[in-house]
Amino acid sequence: MRLLTSSEYAEKVGIKPQSARLQRMRGGGPPFIRFSNSPSGRVFYRAEDVERWIAERPSYRSTGEEKAFLHAARKATKATSAQWTEVPAA
Repeated sequence: MRLLTSSEYAEKVGIKPQSARLQRMRGGGPPFIRFSNSPSGRVFYRAEDVERWIAERPSYRSTGEEKAFLHAARKATKATSAQWTEVPAA
C-alpha cells in the first residue's frame, strides 16, 4: 500500500495544499489517515483511495454540461433539505 503525503495528494490533483486542508475540514476530498491523536499530526492518503475518488468524480464534455449538472445537484440538495426542515402542520 502506497501512502501519499498531503502535499503529494494536492500536487496529484492540481490543488494547493491549503485546499486539501479545507477539503478535509469540510469532508469534500478522499478519505485520509492520521497516525497521531493530535489534530496537528501529519496526514496521509492511501493512493488507491485517491485514485477511486478521482474515478468517481463526474467528468464533462463542456462547461455548459458541467453547469447543468451542478445546477441539478444543487436543486436536488435544496429539495432534500426542505423536506427535512419542513414543520408539519398541527
